[in-house]
Amino acid sequence: MEFKKGFKIKPKTINNTGEVIFTDGTNDVFANQKICKAYGYKYDTTKGVCYAYRYNSITEKRGKNLDNKVGGKNNFTSDGTKSSLVTGQSNKTEGLNKNILISGQNNTVNKNVNNALVTGSFARANNLGEFVIGGGTFIEEADILAETSGFFQTSFILMNTRTVGSQSNSAMVQRTGDIDFTDTDVDVSNYIQQIPGSIQMFEIDVIALQFSGSSGTAGTFDQFKIEGAYKTGTDHATDSITQSTTYKINNSDLTPPVLADSPPEGGITVQCEGKTNINLNWYVNVKMITCGTITNF
Repeated sequence: MEFKKGFKIKPKTINNTGEVIFTDGTNDVFANQKICKAYGYKYDTTKGVCYAYRYNSITEKRGKNLDNKVGGKNNFTSDGTKSSLVTGQSNKTEGLNKNILISGQNNTVNKNVNNALVTGSFARANNLGEFVIGGGTFIEEADILAETSGFFQTSFILMNTRTVGSQSNSAMVQRTGDIDFTDTDVDVSNYIQQIPGSIQMFEIDVIALQFSGSSGTAGTFDQFKIEGAYKTGTDHATDSITQSTTYKINNSDLTPPVLADSPPEGGITVQCEGKTNINLNWYVNVKMITCGTITNF
């Protein structure tokens, strides 16, 4: 469908609840009443939602998502969502999610994201195991309410890896026992997701803890703090990473300074460099503030 004259957003898709999802050409957005009606749909002023049709929510929930608890108004769990609790208003999971907790309004959990906790308003969980707080509505223009989730939020994400001797490994999000530390069969979902059209400011705390090796002593550790920002263009053409400082808070000389990095698979990680005859567990705690825009750059 083409943009109607005078409007900068248009319908993109209709989800299983009958809700019409709009786009500005790059990001998913919510339409106001004027825009909804201009494209021939019905607008629910009570819920603030544009509908193509209405569905029987009770039948949908009973048929496909038996072990979820959904309360509040206009909350929705897509197919494949399991063991999740959604409360508040206009929150949703996008499918194939498990162990999700959402409370607030207009929050979203991306497809295939598990073990996430989302609160505030207009937050979007992009990563496995993410705790995210939404900072509210983003308004681009006074006459068009472009309410896009994930444009202003703070996230907390845990990563880890292991180096044996002089290995160099990337820290992974929610690494589990079925992923080998040296496994090359990983994809972008193993790392922190880049958000197109955004600046992602980060503070990263890293501990490298020796657990064995013919040199050094088990229990010895190095501690680092990394500060910086990742700029991701709307088409990834202007991607760049800036690291203002890496502080080595506790120096046992187990490893050289660590750096935030973007691996070949994409995303954001911490590159962990080992040292000969020293085996290390790496623990990475990431605080990330995402500031987005619908303006191309």
